[in-house]
Amino acid sequence: MRTDAPVERRFQTRTTELCYFEWDGPAEWPLVLFLHATGFHARVWDETIKRLPRECRIVAVELRGHGRSADCPPIKDWREASDDIIDLVDGLGIEGAHGVGHSMGGHVAAAVEIARPGTFGGLTLCDPVLPPPEAQTRNRFAHLPGPEAHPVAKRRSRWPSWQAFHDHLKDREPYNLWQPETLVDYCRYGLLPAPDGDGLILACAPVLEASVYMNSWRARILDRLGEIACPATILRALFIPMEAGARINFARSSTWEGLAGYFRDGRDVYRPDLTHFIPMQAPDLVAEHVRAALAETASAP
Repeated sequence: MRTDAPVERRFQTRTTELCYFEWDGPAEWPLVLFLHATGFHARVWDETIKRLPRECRIVAVELRGHGRSADCPPIKDWREASDDIIDLVDGLGIEGAHGVGHSMGGHVAAAVEIARPGTFGGLTLCDPVLPPPEAQTRNRFAHLPGPEAHPVAKRRSRWPSWQAFHDHLKDREPYNLWQPETLVDYCRYGLLPAPDGDGLILACAPVLEASVYMNSWRARILDRLGEIACPATILRALFIPMEAGARINFARSSTWEGLAGYFRDGRDVYRPDLTHFIPMQAPDLVAEHVRAALAETASAP
């Protein structure tokens, strides 16, 4: 298990500043790029990264408006997040990396490979938000005037300490299903000092998080997934269709069972025993698939 610590770095895109964490190494070592889910941050990957070989470089990015990346207005289109990562991989000269994405991060990884073929030599996508064709144009939140009216925007943002945040979550579903160390990382790195000096606030503003959910229906790349030539492994939790008007259940999977078939080399790994939070529940599983993909790439002619 690797124990080296990352370095926090900054990158200026065309429209915002991103924070990313880098576990560095020689240029000949393989590079793995991690992209997190909506409302999360780069350090939720720590337990997965610990389980990877020491002989690989790691870049874990915080998407726009998340974590220590710069504050930004509500997100109106997921292409904003994809364009940021395109700028990052262009600026850092990333080619042939292994991409790991969870939820929205899985969508972004696929969108980047479509826009910049060869960025990734392989993909491990954990319950990516790539819904079935009939859901591609359905806006479930069309009745809301804006992200401020979304239920997530009402989420409690201010906490006296990360420990208080952790104590609030640890016995609640789905957090009580997470690997304990991952929940600690989520809480410890998911809060920032409040601007007014009174305690800590969520590193992803609830209104911005709400804007991502409200505009997920605009993220239409399903028909272009066949342009992705590299192997793509889809780790998929139990798929439960969302009924109209149903209460939001973040633990349910929105990853379509037919998704792998849209990739040129897609591999479906169905895990109905897990929730949407696959990397938080099973970092060993994610690391196992990343290690296998790295070994496959290394042995390719």
